[in-house]
Amino acid sequence: MAEVIAGSAPLADPADLARRVGRPVGANLAPGDVPGPRRATPEAARRLVSVGAAFLCLTANPATGTTLADLAGATAAIRAAVGPEPAIWAGKMH
Repeated sequence: MAEVIAGSAPLADPADLARRVGRPVGANLAPGDVPGPRRATPEAARRLVSVGAAFLCLTANPATGTTLADLAGATAAIRAAVGPEPAIWAGKMH
């Protein structure tokens, strides 16, 4: 990961960032036509949680062609994959 502040040590992962800032850190995923690492899949969610993401935001930008049904399906699949933690927020952006 990149430097947080010029001259600071590089970040190892989201858990490292959370330790440095003293706050939970999460990530955004989208079900729809987005690059693989950003796609809302159970595998991507498990990977993010394994490196310290405390929450996931599942968003649907209109340009991705995502429906509310797609968003609900991705949310259910990710919850089943990661269990009761982390927090998950989901919604359309516009």
